Amino acid sequence: MLRQIEERIDGLEKAANILEDHLNKFGDKMEHKPREFIAEQIKYFKREIQIRRDFPIF
Repeated sequence: MLRQIEERIDGLEKAANILEDHLNKFGDKMEHKPREFIAEQIKYFKREIQIRRDFPIF
């Protein structure tokens, strides 16, 4: 079970890093709605990462 949680955290971190990189590179060229959607996704991923680290299920 702990391995699955670690894999989920790793996947979320990778996804958040990719989205942050994309937003940093192309954010100024994007329209408002897609930019806000990506920013919200990053926020949700980071929140889930923090929750999974603070409250691991054993």
